[in-house]
Amino acid sequence: MRMSSILLLALGCASGGGTPDPATAGAPDDPPSMECLPGVPESAREDFSQSMTFAWRLSQDAFELADPVPPSSGSDTQTVQAWAEGPLHEWLHQKNRLVEAARSELNSAAEESHDQRTIAGALVGLLYEDVALVLLAVPLPRDLANEEPIVVEAFRDVVESQAHPYIEHAKRAFRACAANAQPHAHLHSWAHFCSVRAANLPLTRDEREAEGTTVEVIAPE
Repeated sequence: MRMSSILLLALGCASGGGTPDPATAGAPDDPPSMECLPGVPESAREDFSQSMTFAWRLSQDAFELADPVPPSSGSDTQTVQAWAEGPLHEWLHQKNRLVEAARSELNSAAEESHDQRTIAGALVGLLYEDVALVLLAVPLPRDLANEEPIVVEAFRDVVESQAHPYIEHAKRAFRACAANAQPHAHLHSWAHFCSVRAANLPLTRDEREAEGTTVEVIAPE
């Protein structure tokens, strides 16, 4: 049986409409991992192309890199800075290398079939989301907690600026995944999964400010 036929059986919703089958819907609200993806049985993975099989393995390698343990929330600026310049910096270097290797292979696999393009988009989104969430978790040093709000906001802006590129990459990947999956009934679980994950990503400061902006419309006299 051709790969597209195998995937149609393995990934699809049980029936028409946009409601995903709970058995294959994945866990769009869970932390990013291979395990939260909509169901891809081993029998389906056996029919992946060589590029997709390699990309899947590289993605697993990227997720298996243990996150750096952040300093406690009561740590001072010196401790947080030492952690950021040491363990976090080293982790980010290794993680970026693994993510870029996986993304390169996923890009190749995406060119080989529509189903693989959809799965690749979800994986790329999860990989970048994973990095962003680690960066956003940098704790506020205790000696800044009682500073003026503008100082705390400046710290948060610095943290967010580091995570912003990864959030944007993740959003683009999830939105592409959803757009590629939506027209195909057997991929509705993936459309739902990627749409929810894109919507759940943290808003940047610019996006938060845009949401809070109101436009007054004055009717002509």
